[in-house]
Amino acid sequence: MNPEVYPNPEIFDGWRHEKMLQAVEKDPSAAGRTKWASANLENMAFGYGRHACPGRFFADYEIKLIIAHLLSAYDFEYVKEQKQRPANLNAETQMIPNHQTKIRMPLVEAGEAGPTPARQ
Repeated sequence: MNPEVYPNPEIFDGWRHEKMLQAVEKDPSAAGRTKWASANLENMAFGYGRHACPGRFFADYEIKLIIAHLLSAYDFEYVKEQKQRPANLNAETQMIPNHQTKIRMPLVEAGEAGPTPARQ
Protein backbone atom coordinates (compact mmCIF):
# COMPACT_ATOMS: atom_id res chain seq x y z
CA MET A 1 0.00 0.00 0.00
CA ASN A 2 1.09 3.52 -0.69
CA PRO A 3 2.21 5.24 2.56
CA GLU A 4 1.03 8.58 1.15
CA VAL A 5 -2.52 7.21 1.03
CA TYR A 6 -2.46 4.75 3.95
CA PRO A 7 -0.40 5.83 6.99
CA ASN A 8 1.78 2.99 8.36
CA PRO A 9 0.66 0.48 5.69
CA GLU A 10 2.69 -2.40 7.13
CA ILE A 11 0.97 -2.20 10.52
CA PHE A 12 -2.51 -3.69 10.95
CA ASP A 13 -5.09 -1.10 11.94
CA GLY A 14 -8.64 -2.44 11.92
CA TRP A 15 -9.98 1.10 12.20
CA ARG A 16 -7.85 2.56 9.38
CA HIS A 17 -10.73 3.11 6.96
CA GLU A 18 -13.08 4.36 9.65
CA LYS A 19 -10.49 6.98 10.61
CA MET A 20 -10.20 7.94 6.94
CA LEU A 21 -13.97 8.37 6.71
CA GLN A 22 -13.91 10.65 9.75
CA ALA A 23 -11.09 12.66 8.17
CA VAL A 24 -13.31 13.34 5.13
CA GLU A 25 -15.54 15.46 7.36
CA LYS A 26 -12.57 17.80 7.83
CA ASP A 27 -11.24 17.54 4.25
CA PRO A 28 -13.98 16.68 1.69
CA SER A 29 -11.39 16.52 -1.12
CA ALA A 30 -10.16 13.19 0.31
CA ALA A 31 -13.53 11.50 -0.20
CA GLY A 32 -12.45 9.47 -3.24
CA ARG A 33 -9.69 7.74 -1.30
CA THR A 34 -11.93 6.38 1.43
CA LYS A 35 -14.28 4.20 -0.62
CA TRP A 36 -12.94 0.76 -1.46
CA ALA A 37 -14.94 0.56 -4.70
CA SER A 38 -14.10 4.07 -5.88
CA ALA A 39 -12.26 4.37 -9.18
CA ASN A 40 -9.23 6.59 -8.66
CA LEU A 41 -5.50 6.54 -9.27
CA GLU A 42 -4.75 5.32 -5.73
CA ASN A 43 -6.97 2.24 -6.11
CA MET A 44 -7.29 0.81 -9.60
CA ALA A 45 -8.54 -2.64 -8.60
CA PHE A 46 -11.75 -1.98 -10.53
CA GLY A 47 -10.23 0.05 -13.33
CA TYR A 48 -10.29 3.80 -13.76
CA GLY A 49 -12.21 6.49 -15.59
CA ARG A 50 -14.81 5.51 -18.13
CA HIS A 51 -13.49 1.94 -18.12
CA ALA A 52 -14.16 1.41 -14.42
CA CYS A 53 -16.10 -1.75 -13.64
CA PRO A 54 -19.84 -0.99 -13.44
CA GLY A 55 -20.35 -3.92 -11.04
CA ARG A 56 -17.76 -2.74 -8.50
CA PHE A 57 -20.34 -1.60 -5.94
CA PHE A 58 -22.15 -4.95 -6.10
CA ALA A 59 -18.80 -6.74 -5.75
CA ASP A 60 -17.96 -4.49 -2.78
CA TYR A 61 -21.09 -5.59 -0.88
CA GLU A 62 -20.66 -9.25 -1.86
CA ILE A 63 -17.07 -9.32 -0.60
CA LYS A 64 -18.10 -7.68 2.69
CA LEU A 65 -20.85 -10.28 3.18
CA ILE A 66 -18.44 -13.14 2.50
CA ILE A 67 -15.85 -11.75 4.92
CA ALA A 68 -18.51 -11.20 7.61
CA HIS A 69 -19.70 -14.79 7.19
CA LEU A 70 -16.18 -16.23 7.34
CA LEU A 71 -15.28 -14.21 10.45
CA SER A 72 -18.48 -15.23 12.24
CA ALA A 73 -18.34 -18.93 11.29
CA TYR A 74 -14.62 -19.75 11.55
CA ASP A 75 -11.58 -19.16 13.70
CA PHE A 76 -8.43 -18.42 11.72
CA GLU A 77 -5.00 -19.50 12.92
CA TYR A 78 -1.61 -20.26 11.43
CA VAL A 79 -0.48 -23.86 11.32
CA LYS A 80 1.98 -24.73 14.09
CA GLU A 81 5.03 -24.44 11.81
CA GLN A 82 4.15 -20.83 10.97
CA LYS A 83 5.69 -18.61 13.67
CA GLN A 84 4.94 -15.15 12.24
CA ARG A 85 2.95 -13.48 9.51
CA PRO A 86 4.70 -13.84 6.14
CA ALA A 87 5.54 -10.81 4.03
CA ASN A 88 2.90 -9.57 1.60
CA LEU A 89 3.38 -9.77 -2.16
CA ASN A 90 3.22 -6.55 -4.16
CA ALA A 91 1.68 -6.46 -7.63
CA GLU A 92 1.74 -2.98 -9.15
CA THR A 93 -0.45 -0.85 -6.84
CA GLN A 94 -1.99 -3.83 -5.02
CA MET A 95 -0.73 -5.65 -1.95
CA ILE A 96 -1.81 -9.28 -1.65
CA PRO A 97 -1.25 -11.95 0.99
CA ASN A 98 1.39 -14.57 0.38
CA HIS A 99 -0.34 -17.55 -1.26
CA GLN A 100 2.16 -19.99 0.25
CA THR A 101 0.87 -19.32 3.77
CA LYS A 102 -0.93 -22.20 5.44
CA ILE A 103 -3.76 -21.52 7.87
CA ARG A 104 -6.29 -23.59 9.78
CA MET A 105 -9.94 -22.59 9.77
CA PRO A 106 -11.75 -24.58 12.45
CA LEU A 107 -15.50 -24.12 12.41
CA VAL A 108 -16.91 -22.16 15.35
CA GLU A 109 -19.37 -24.25 17.35
CA ALA A 110 -23.01 -23.25 16.80
CA GLY A 111 -24.29 -21.10 19.63
CA GLU A 112 -20.83 -20.43 21.01
CA ALA A 113 -20.90 -17.09 22.77
CA GLY A 114 -18.13 -14.74 23.73
CA PRO A 115 -14.63 -14.27 22.41
CA THR A 116 -12.44 -17.28 21.80
CA PRO A 117 -8.68 -16.97 22.34
CA ALA A 118 -8.26 -16.32 18.59
CA ARG A 119 -10.82 -13.49 18.73
CA GLN A 120 -9.51 -11.65 21.76
